[in-house]
Amino acid sequence: MTSPSISQPNSASTIASRIRTLRLALKMSQAELAEKASLDRTAISKIEGGIRNVSSGELTRLAAALGVGTISLLQDAQESDPEAWLIENLPQSSRSALPIMAILREAATLRSLLRFDSPAGLQWLPFPSPRTYEEAIRHGQAAAELERKRIGLRDAPIYDIVGLIENQCIAVLACPLDTNVSGISIPSGELGPAIIINSSLDIQRFNFALCHEYGHFVLGDATDVHRSDSDNVRTLLEVRANVFAGAFLFPGSGLTEVVSGIESAAMGSASSNVFSAASEPNQAIYQINIRQERTCPVTPRQIAMLSQKFGVNPELIIYRLKDLQILKPRDIDALLEVLPHIIEINQKFTLFGESLVDGRLRANVQAFTMRLALEAYEAEVISMGRLRDVCSLTQYPVDDIIDLVTAISP
Repeated sequence: MTSPSISQPNSASTIASRIRTLRLALKMSQAELAEKASLDRTAISKIEGGIRNVSSGELTRLAAALGVGTISLLQDAQESDPEAWLIENLPQSSRSALPIMAILREAATLRSLLRFDSPAGLQWLPFPSPRTYEEAIRHGQAAAELERKRIGLRDAPIYDIVGLIENQCIAVLACPLDTNVSGISIPSGELGPAIIINSSLDIQRFNFALCHEYGHFVLGDATDVHRSDSDNVRTLLEVRANVFAGAFLFPGSGLTEVVSGIESAAMGSASSNVFSAASEPNQAIYQINIRQERTCPVTPRQIAMLSQKFGVNPELIIYRLKDLQILKPRDIDALLEVLPHIIEINQKFTLFGESLVDGRLRANVQAFTMRLALEAYEAEVISMGRLRDVCSLTQYPVDDIIDLVTAISP
């Protein structure tokens, strides 16, 4: 018995366009696609030419060969299609290193089976689109304060931002992206909710970019796949998400408390020395004289300490202190002048007992999906066979996971 053909109006041209676009994005020849989908090369040529209908069975095989769901081959180009968008926009290295979309799709399915709130539970603060720069700033700051209160953070630093966001049931993935792209947010659906962050960013920029994308969810912006890059950085929605990220990572009240606590210890010194691990022991490579020390209420060393404590880029801290009216323009100029040395302190020394979790390593979508699968198995909403399939997909050793499940089972 043959499978029925897909023959709705315009479906042939839609499928043809989708298959060709995805195949070219994957740098796959017609012959290679034909082999993966168990079809003749001439069949692929006719399908892409829009002169041959596709059976439902062939559509399923083509979607699998291209690494997307069948819905991605049926949607019009104007419709939101996260899978097709990611294939077209993710670098080849990211697409080939890991079956990203298959894992995100599995995580979304497991979340649904576990009845985790999505997507309405993520859009806690649906602010209207900002009309002015000032309104974008007010929205971002207010949203950060409300979200910190909702989660119960108060003024505490966030040492594991990836874990915090995963606890909101958003998958987080670090992978190589184009150099001008900091992150991608994916709304709820077959792949989401999920956030992809450029793994080439340093730890503090990574944390900031992650909070920026999280801000899009909190503010209700994440309704379509969204990319944050250098081309759209000045749009009001991006400004608002940036303000949210700074205020969420680095709350004003918490900052004021820390500054007042460390201020007296350094303000009495005759100079502020900046050291490098590459220099001779106890030999300062830069010194700020007493006049600058007394004029500026916050020293370079304190900026480095705050950067370590809150996991925020030193330059961002300087401007955040300006926003809070702790620093004046002349203070900012003096600190920016020695910014390279502040960054060096930040990189070479651990100034606090508690250290930040490196989000670039922590953002492991395989582990996130595997945890969901184990929870789903314990809740008896998936079978042992499905658990084995998830192990294979996420590249976890099946035997080790099964041994773990057996050990913890009553």
